[in-house]
Order: sequence, then structure tokens, then C-alpha cells
Amino acid sequence: MEIKYEKLIEVLEQAQAAHHEYEQGFLIGARDELWASWYASFTVGRLNSPHISPTGMTQQIIEADEAYQNCDSEDDWGVFTAQYILDNLPTE
Repeated sequence: MEIKYEKLIEVLEQAQAAHHEYEQGFLIGARDELWASWYASFTVGRLNSPHISPTGMTQQIIEADEAYQNCDSEDDWGVFTAQYILDNLPTE
């Protein structure tokens, strides 16, 4: 099952909302330094795709975030990150 762009955006947006609740509730407002791993586990679990592992997704999210921080993209983070991940998925 290939990862669909629209589905990846949807799941990343869900991850953002769920992680915000996690930081506010469980971490009592503290910043989660392991946020990329949290997002990756959430995302991979919902995509149910054999194309990427949680470890691979964590790396893709970190790289996408760095690229997003260093560019002038008009896209929101989820849209930019979804495209970055799909453009940089390892080929089989």
C-alpha cells in the first residue's frame, strides 16, 4: 500500500493536535524534546504502510522540520512535511 499525499497530510495534522494535547496534559506544558519520535509512531501507526518504519519516519520528520525552518514556504508545516516525506522516501 503506497502512502497517499492527502492521507499523510491528514495524519500529520492529527499528530499535531494529539501531540499538543499530550504536551499540555501529560507534560503539563513542557516541550517534548522527543516530539519527532512521537509524531513518527503516531503517523506510522495510522498509515499502516510497509514503506516506512517508525525510525525512518522519525528521520524524515526531523529532516523535513529542518528544511521547513530554513525555507520561506507558504505551506503550513503539515503540507510541507508530507511532500518532503513523499519526495524522500527510500526507494525499494
